[in-house]
Amino acid sequence: MSDRFFKKKIDSSNEKDQLIQNLKNKHIHIRAEAAKTLEKLGWKPEDDMEKVYYLLAKEQWGELAKLKEKAVEPLIQALKDEDKGVRREAASTLGRIGDAKAVEALILALKDRDRNVRREAEWALGEIGDKRALDALIQALKDEDRTVRLGAAWDLGRMGDPKAVEALIQALKDRYKGVRRGAADALARIGDPKAVEALIQALKDEDSEVRMEAADALGRMADKRAVEHLIKALKDEYSIVRREAADALGKLGDERAVIHLIKALQDEDSIVRWGAARALGNIGDARAVEPLKQVLKDEDEDVKKAAKKALEKFEKKES
Repeated sequence: MSDRFFKKKIDSSNEKDQLIQNLKNKHIHIRAEAAKTLEKLGWKPEDDMEKVYYLLAKEQWGELAKLKEKAVEPLIQALKDEDKGVRREAASTLGRIGDAKAVEALILALKDRDRNVRREAEWALGEIGDKRALDALIQALKDEDRTVRLGAAWDLGRMGDPKAVEALIQALKDRYKGVRRGAADALARIGDPKAVEALIQALKDEDSEVRMEAADALGRMADKRAVEHLIKALKDEYSIVRREAADALGKLGDERAVIHLIKALQDEDSIVRWGAARALGNIGDARAVEPLKQVLKDEDEDVKKAAKKALEKFEKKES
């Protein structure tokens, strides 16, 4: 049977209308077959809704994202599709569009049985940034999937709502180090003093990257309760932790750290010496001048540059 005869037969029997209806069918294979047949017939959508459902049937998610708010409602419906791949891509596309009308549906999608759908729903809610998702994201910190938990921590940090602090403090004890790091960063973004003691405890975490993130967070929060603990962290076995501790002490600007940072100018790792030089320049205690002059002879160029900039700060202070 020729394509010309096939097209004529469909046109004359109203089967085209049925094919258009099939673009909305609950079964993915029927939708795809309808789109394929309509395309073969040279059919073109007559309005935006027909175009949206046609693109959904063809799973052209990038094109749907370009339609923005016109595609939102059908994509919300697609979050209930029987196919997990469709649900996943619908959530992702709603995140790319960023329309707040999708928030409630995406919150429900955070309970989807498929972890990849939950991952995309979490990401989408983070992109939209609507406070209505706050409680759901707090609950997502307990999701069985670590990627969802990590994403939820990042999202809560971006939202900056103190309501999430207690849950994030608990997340500092998560079994996955990535979640613990994300929780530390989120707590620093929120900046609630209630988190300081928990972050101090995180300086003893078994993972060096978590300890590094905790040191960074304490520096950003600028709470003097952390000074003595950050001084101890200058002796951590990992240089990335010592470097972040030095940087944090520089941000805190407490003179109790000066003699310890001067010792750190002799650290075996150049990134620690670099951090100590910067920190001493930020604190501005005159006891650091002569040790910094000695660092101008350091074998590492970046360390020498940091010492030079620190000394320039002293000069400006005196002038």
